[in-house]
Amino acid sequence: MDKKVQRDVLNTFYQGKLHDVYERENKIILIIDMSEFKEYYHFSYFKCELIKCEEFTLKFKGEHIKDLEQIKKLNMTFWSTEFINFQTNGELYTECEIHEGGRASLFFKTESMKVYDELDREISLFDLSVLDGLCTSGTGIDFYIKDSHSKSHVKFNEELQDYLTHKEQYWKRYKENGSTEQFDLLIGLDQYGDKVFSIQEIIQLKLICDGLHLKYSSDSLKDQQVRYFSNKLKKICEVAIKINKFIEAIGD
Repeated sequence: MDKKVQRDVLNTFYQGKLHDVYERENKIILIIDMSEFKEYYHFSYFKCELIKCEEFTLKFKGEHIKDLEQIKKLNMTFWSTEFINFQTNGELYTECEIHEGGRASLFFKTESMKVYDELDREISLFDLSVLDGLCTSGTGIDFYIKDSHSKSHVKFNEELQDYLTHKEQYWKRYKENGSTEQFDLLIGLDQYGDKVFSIQEIIQLKLICDGLHLKYSSDSLKDQQVRYFSNKLKKICEVAIKINKFIEAIGD
C-alpha cells in the first residue's frame, strides 16, 4: 500500500485523541476520538486498523514503549505524521502530545491500513483523504464570517493552495509582473497573514468558487479536494452576503 496514502490518512486524524489501542489477528487497532470535529466528519469515533504492523513504538524521554496498555494510558493526542527513511523502509512517525503537554513520537511500519466509522462500516481511504486538512486543523487559511454568530468555517489547506498556485502559474506570473487572473484573489492570499473581504470581494470569491468547480472537474484526489473546498467556501460567501457581513481569512 502506498506509504503516502498511509501518511495522508493518519494526518486526517490530526488532533484526534487515542481512545483505545489493542492487537487482534495480526492487526493493531486504534480507536480515535474525533468528536471535536464531528461537524466535518459526521462521526465521533473512527477505527483505524494497521495490518501486518511490524513496528509500533512510542518514544518518550529516552524510553521506547511498546506495551499497548501502557500507551493507551498516556492520553495521547495525534499531531502530524511524516516519513523517516521513506526510500529504504517506508517507516512513518506521528508527533504526539501525552498527558498535559508532554511531547512524544509514535513510530510504526505497517503493510496497509483500513478505516471504519463508529458503525463499523469501512471508509474508502480515497474518500477519507479528500477531507484531509479541510476541517479545523492543520496549516492553512481559515475563512470565517466576521462579527457574526454563524459557525460557518472552512480551511484553505496549505497543500491545496500550493497545488492551485502551481496549476495557475501564480508565482511565475507574479515574478514576471504578469496579468492578474481569475482565481488570484483567493490563491494569492498570504498563508501567514490576515485579510478582511468586502461584500464586493465576497461576490468575487463566490464567482471564483464556481470557476474552480467547473475547471477542476477530474476524479483526481486534488481536484476533488478543490471542489469540496470551493463548495464549502461558496456557502460561507452566500451566508455573508445574505446577512451583509464581511469574511475574514486568517493564516496560520
